[in-house]
Amino acid sequence: MTPSQWLKALRAVAGVFPSTEKRNHGGAGGGPNGWKTLRKLFMMNVPNWKSTILVGKGKVKNFLTAGKEHLRREAISAQKKDFMQSQGFLAVEEDLEHLQKDPRGDSTSQYSREVQRLFLASLSEEDRSFMEASEGLGNSQKAEVAWLEKKGYAYTEVDVSSWLYD
Repeated sequence: MTPSQWLKALRAVAGVFPSTEKRNHGGAGGGPNGWKTLRKLFMMNVPNWKSTILVGKGKVKNFLTAGKEHLRREAISAQKKDFMQSQGFLAVEEDLEHLQKDPRGDSTSQYSREVQRLFLASLSEEDRSFMEASEGLGNSQKAEVAWLEKKGYAYTEVDVSSWLYD
């Protein structure tokens, strides 16, 4: 599916899904009927926003653990603020100033990727492994993919960077 086909399908789905103002069906507001329509329109393409090497990664264990895993990622991510104020980070921050800060297509920069690498290195092995395994899908995508798998729906994992650089 090309980017223009994806956008066209998104617009079509917006008209198909019931209003979320009247009743919250979860997800994209689609409820069961909306998901059936979405399945037909997209053939269940799941875009991965990071890179080709992450396609197929970043999933939660299953639909029931999605919330607990989200809370763990949030708690670990909250530690990044303290890390960036730590003496260890402040000692090397000046060395990072030469790195590019302008974001590229995936919204990261050399600087932000190096800060993330240093932050992950500061974590325990268990937390670092958990965070690295979580890369690839956004939080809502993690739950959506887990729901698709729970329901037994087939989907195709797609590297979104192929759309950004066409």
